[in-house]
Amino acid sequence: MTHHTDSRSLRYYFLFIYLFLSISYFIFGTFKNEPYKIESDGKYYYQYLVSLFFDRDIDFSNNYRLPKYNWMLVEIDHYKLRDNLSPITGRPINIFTIGPAILWFPFFIFVYSIGLLVNELGFSIDMNPFGKYMQYSVMYSAVIYGTITLYLLYKFSIRYFSKLASCLAVWLILVTTSLYYYIIFEPSMSHLYDLFTYTLFLFLFWKCLQEDRFSLYPLCGLVGALHILVRTQNLVTILLFSLLLLLRLKEYKQPKLYFKLSAYISVLVIGLLPIPIINNYLYGSPFIIPQGNNFINLASPHILQVLFSLKNGLFSHHPLLLVGLIGYIVFILTYRQALEKRILLVILLAFLLQVYINSSVWDWWAGTSFGQRRLLSSLPLFTLGFAYLLERASLRYPVLYKRLYFPTVALLSILGLYLTMIHIFLWDSNQPHNIFKWMFHDAPILFFKNIAK
Repeated sequence: MTHHTDSRSLRYYFLFIYLFLSISYFIFGTFKNEPYKIESDGKYYYQYLVSLFFDRDIDFSNNYRLPKYNWMLVEIDHYKLRDNLSPITGRPINIFTIGPAILWFPFFIFVYSIGLLVNELGFSIDMNPFGKYMQYSVMYSAVIYGTITLYLLYKFSIRYFSKLASCLAVWLILVTTSLYYYIIFEPSMSHLYDLFTYTLFLFLFWKCLQEDRFSLYPLCGLVGALHILVRTQNLVTILLFSLLLLLRLKEYKQPKLYFKLSAYISVLVIGLLPIPIINNYLYGSPFIIPQGNNFINLASPHILQVLFSLKNGLFSHHPLLLVGLIGYIVFILTYRQALEKRILLVILLAFLLQVYINSSVWDWWAGTSFGQRRLLSSLPLFTLGFAYLLERASLRYPVLYKRLYFPTVALLSILGLYLTMIHIFLWDSNQPHNIFKWMFHDAPILFFKNIAK
């Protein structure tokens, strides 16, 4: 009876999260709350889908010239990539990746088919891929992928911690980081899909090491490839986990493991073929850096700035993540199971490498980012860190914890969402921001000034 009640409560919990995200999605628009859902870099991720579906190619010459609607903030090709032609192929470049378009494809086909069917019945739906019907319908996939991601994060957490601690940790990850923002306000950016593919990869990777099922290995390889297709820098993360699989093979030397690993590597390599194919088609060379050789300088990282700068620093914008990191490190130090401890260490090492890579690019602050958006995929680490600290607090101070956990989480939630709204409605996103000064001084003053007008 208790198990049945717990399962039902869990379903209600994630149904609440899904409805919360869905309602938020349709209340708000995109960047600066403009009344549409595809903006900024997202237009270029989306162009892969538009060009492949309508033209059956990835020559963006005509797609970049699509006229914008009057309710759109800037042109569809606002970076003017239509004028940046490869000297080898003569085609306009696209420095963004195809991964998000792959994840949007099932939703695109579904809503496009529904639109055609409704129009056949005598209605008039605008089927332009940049019209509001297609934008809002296709980008609603962010709510679906976001909810699945949070559920998978919960599944990670309950391997080690209680259901309550895991549920609270998942909620805090949603509302006290930039995750809510990139699900609701900028769903056309790659960052949510970066987190989704990494979380799904971790989920499958854990199963590969603990369950004797061949089918998990090629599936894990496929998701690993998709994770790299979303953001190419994820190659280093997938390589780390692949090395862990090789180490396990060396230890056990079972013929079945050789077969499984071969399937994993084969699917991973085949899944990565779109990268050299696209590069060769657009640039005339399969292995290049589309942004240019000056985009990244590994000899000159800005690690402290990425973590602590007032200009979109990871911990300076979302300080609770620093608490989560401390919790994760203590959790690793106290954990004893050898195999899973290796996985936890690789997750930490992957985070550190991603910090290093992202601190080495010329725009380490990531433009108009809300916090350090390029590290959003590291949230599984912080989820476990939150859950560990919540669990320890409940065991060490059970009476105090029972009284304070709900008001504390409620307060942190309000502050996290409040900071998100400040970013959307008040900030000049190109400027550095002291979030505490903004939250408790600047924003209230602006609010009351606007009321006084």
